[in-house]
Amino acid sequence: MKKITLLTLLTVFLTFPIMMGQTTTVTALNRTAIGGAPGSATINQNGNGYQAMRAPVTLTQNSSQTLTSALGCNDAVSVYDTALFRAFNLAADHGIVNDFQVSNVEFGVFFFNGVGPKTIEITVYSTPDPFPGGALTVRGTASRVVTSANNLTVLSQSVSALIPAGETLVYKIFVAGPDGANYLGFLGNTVGQTKPTYWQSVPCGAPNIVDFGTAFAAVMNVVGEEILPSGGPVNVCGTGNPQPIPVTGTGGFPC
Repeated sequence: MKKITLLTLLTVFLTFPIMMGQTTTVTALNRTAIGGAPGSATINQNGNGYQAMRAPVTLTQNSSQTLTSALGCNDAVSVYDTALFRAFNLAADHGIVNDFQVSNVEFGVFFFNGVGPKTIEITVYSTPDPFPGGALTVRGTASRVVTSANNLTVLSQSVSALIPAGETLVYKIFVAGPDGANYLGFLGNTVGQTKPTYWQSVPCGAPNIVDFGTAFAAVMNVVGEEILPSGGPVNVCGTGNPQPIPVTGTGGFPC
């Protein structure tokens, strides 16, 4: 029997009925994810020139990065197809009004049964429409093989995706199942969030992308940089131009 499981890994094991033949279980993890400070501003190569970029930022919709819960469709032995989404309205919610270059995404997993490996598929989309609904354009993809050695860890995965100015960034993580051996969930907490966690799981009765509700906030962060309009290539050797990339000598990079 397939069920939606929300586990808080300590001593409590609560079960909430969701629909016929399905349950949500909650159990507690004891690990806090602390991300590093954003890096300094950079100058990135683009074709024959360079683009001016703001300092890297981490976009999050979580009130806390503490990992206390895990969510996945399962039959207590194996995970079934589970996808989680977050939608970042860059202009309205984060003040990012220019193109945005994604460099990394963050997420976590926990194996309740089995040790892996399992592959997590990552997709970054953009959409000019309200989410969910409307057209999604794939901007970047990546995959990450995880095992039980990654339990209680926020993983950073590189993925390159350019989000056009004015569009919403949609970030998806997906695990396929069943394989009869590995039951895992995506990590988060129940502390709160500024925007919904969305999910989709046909085996657990969610064929469309829907708001999961307030019972779970997936820790899914995006790291990237806003591209500043420059009107053309930046002369990184010009007088007065910031050159934050450490170099040897006094000529600057790449002079």
